[in-house]
Amino acid sequence: ALEAVLPEEGDVAGSIRALLPDAEGAWVGSAGAGLWRYDGRSLRRDTRIAGDVTALCSDGRGGLFAGLAGGGGGVVHLPR
Repeated sequence: ALEAVLPEEGDVAGSIRALLPDAEGAWVGSAGAGLWRYDGRSLRRDTRIAGDVTALCSDGRGGLFAGLAGGGGGVVHLPR
């Protein structure tokens, strides 16, 4: 189902660097297009993070950690 949505989203198609499935869908990290949320039907940009998202990890409490590359390199915690 995720493949069917991605080609319609030109900003993220072909640039996926991280994928974190969860009970509600999946988080998608991309090269240059930031963080996205897939809910099983649609893919939406999460505006809290832009740039290169290279890694995603659950914090065990409903939030996530995102690893960033480039000038904004580091780890960002996004609580629920």
